[in-house]
Amino acid sequence: MFLIILKDKGEVYKTGFNAFNSIGKENNLSKSSDEIRIEAFKDLRISKICTAMKYILALTTDGKLYQYGEMDGFGKQSNPILIEINGKVIHIEAAEKFAIAVTGLAI
Repeated sequence: MFLIILKDKGEVYKTGFNAFNSIGKENNLSKSSDEIRIEAFKDLRISKICTAMKYILALTTDGKLYQYGEMDGFGKQSNPILIEINGKVIHIEAAEKFAIAVTGLAI
């Protein structure tokens, strides 16, 4: 189990167990009780975070989507990767077997 913390200025922190690289491989810890900033997000302003058992989705204020951890089709990521999507993403959801990214205007 892990916890992802989104601070009011868009900074992202992690704590908990490191299974599936869910809190990042760069610290070489199996678990952490301290909040560890996800440095790969330091130049991004994150507006929403969604998590599943093995991965994390992060949405930026400018509508870009990043994935972190282990997700089918994207592999095991110890650093966030940009998921290329046509259009600005306005909403995200994460589940064990799938994820949802909504683009365009919500009705």
